Amino acid sequence: MCNKTHFGMTDLRIRNIEPWVIESIRALAKAHGRTMEAELRATLEEAVSRSKQELLNELQGLQKDLTDKYALLSDSTAFIREERDLEG
Repeated sequence: MCNKTHFGMTDLRIRNIEPWVIESIRALAKAHGRTMEAELRATLEEAVSRSKQELLNELQGLQKDLTDKYALLSDSTAFIREERDLEG
């Protein structure tokens, strides 16, 4: 369940978490010198950031593959303007 707060932040409630997961989070928080809430926030942010980075890496790989296959395409702006000028 998510509730919007006054500052644009969202509260998140997760139910039915296994006890061993809670203990693991508690241990990680202690090891990192954070509260459990701060540990969970950092873990969620890292997971989302990693997903974005993985997508970016995949897209950069596709761009490289296309550039290798078809070469780098030039800017067609000047050609289009020239054609428009000729057409009147």
